[in-house]
Amino acid sequence: MSSPRLTVITPAYNAGAFLQETIDSVLAQDYRAFDYIVIDDGSTDNTPQLLERYRGRLTAFRHENCGEQRTVNRAIELAKTDIVGIVNADDPIRPGLLSAVAAAYEARPELVAVYPDWIMIDRNGVVLRHMLTIEYDYSGMIEGHVCIPGPGTFFRLSMLRGEPARSPKLAVLE
Repeated sequence: MSSPRLTVITPAYNAGAFLQETIDSVLAQDYRAFDYIVIDDGSTDNTPQLLERYRGRLTAFRHENCGEQRTVNRAIELAKTDIVGIVNADDPIRPGLLSAVAAAYEARPELVAVYPDWIMIDRNGVVLRHMLTIEYDYSGMIEGHVCIPGPGTFFRLSMLRGEPARSPKLAVLE
């Protein structure tokens, strides 16, 4: 099986203070088989000018402000790959994330989503706490209201589109 192509989506609204660090963290990944879409949700700060500096290194779109949900959905419509991850404008990703995501999907084609442990930081990048994720459990989500996947989650769009899955699984990235 060949390495899967991924899409990283970053919705941005007045994100100029954080966006450069996040974009740089995505573009610095050691895995190169990915598309990067950043959608500016009608920002009134320096977000449009910042995105202009990355012309040719990512795909940037801008529309009138309509909220994060619609902005993410628009980006999902634009994605040309089955495996997609949402990386918010203030969530820089750790080195090696895309390689780990691709390796997980390559090793286990039945996966519908993968997600890493993550680090909560403040606006200055100071570590507040390490968030350790556990294997997804449907009953835990329903009965305990525990929604495990967080920043860095990648999922198959085919599952959102209602295509049948072969024993769908989720996994924590090692």
